Amino acid sequence: MKLIPLKRVLLPAATACAAATLIGACSSNGGKATATTGASATATGSTSTASPLGTRSVTPAASASGTATAQQSAPAIPDAYDDSTDPMRMVTSYINAIDRKEYQRAYGYWHSPSQSLDDFKKGYATTANVTATIASASGIDAATSQRRTAIAVVLDATHTDGSAQRFSGCYIAWKTVPGVSENPNDTLWHIEEATVAEASKSASLADLLAAACDSYKDRLSNFGQAYDNQTGSLNVVLSLYDAINRQDYKRAYGYWEQAPSSYDEFAKGYANTQSAVVTTGAPTDKGAAAGSVYERVPVIVTGTLKDGTVQRFSGCYTTRRSDIPKDGATDASSNPWMIYSAKLSQASKDSPASTLLADACNNAS
Repeated sequence: MKLIPLKRVLLPAATACAAATLIGACSSNGGKATATTGASATATGSTSTASPLGTRSVTPAASASGTATAQQSAPAIPDAYDDSTDPMRMVTSYINAIDRKEYQRAYGYWHSPSQSLDDFKKGYATTANVTATIASASGIDAATSQRRTAIAVVLDATHTDGSAQRFSGCYIAWKTVPGVSENPNDTLWHIEEATVAEASKSASLADLLAAACDSYKDRLSNFGQAYDNQTGSLNVVLSLYDAINRQDYKRAYGYWEQAPSSYDEFAKGYANTQSAVVTTGAPTDKGAAAGSVYERVPVIVTGTLKDGTVQRFSGCYTTRRSDIPKDGATDASSNPWMIYSAKLSQASKDSPASTLLADACNNAS
């Protein structure tokens, strides 16, 4: 594995409506979106007629005022998330394990670790929590019996002394095709290698992600292709933002089960958007009702407008998959996940990402 030695490591230490401009215009009728602004303690809440994403219901923002305290409470420990059947979900599981300090589970996501579990644990001795912003950098590279894909990452860590660091880089996810390896675990996705280095906190997330996997351009085929994946709740949210950033608004619009507005209004909402980067937490609240399966995905959306203005929102996407088999299938697992609803509020740029994600889905309907 190729790893960059870091003073404080997030990888195994080896030998080394303003809101409309983010997602789309909408109105206050059912099936359309609102944005709640003023989520920080020092701001006054208000309701906009447009939002950084659509939501099926409208909730007027409560007016809030007061002085924020200097001391931040520790974020809640996230629920465990363990899914290696997809590369993006596997990396999310890896970060979830680190954030929960389940280092043996995190260690298990590596295909062939170059260090002992004890040394792996020591690498996180000063890590209090970590969040990851991920984006697909390539399609599947299909060798004779193996599959690889590149995943761009920006990692934000808070240490036990209260200091913060940012890293950016690239994970290479790997698995074998069925029937090749005697180890059935090899058909699940693992981290084969990673290249990560400390990054400037002032650099934009969009720029960091765009360059994160450049060193793998010549190694992997389909580098930089569109990410269009509805096999999971996390995947459909990541696909939505991939489409938005490619200005492929028809594809983005199609991920909504019930459109938040007309297509023309939806597309016009992005006229002033330069980029919209989504930071996701692990999907939560799995449930089923009336032939449906639901999952919620906590998010932070960092949007940059064409005039350079940066906006930040946090909240929750509720996703749904039909649990009724279709087209002669024996089960419903292949049915696509769709965005059912969403609720976001404006967030302070100084709020820790881990805290925002921990609270993001608490009040989602």
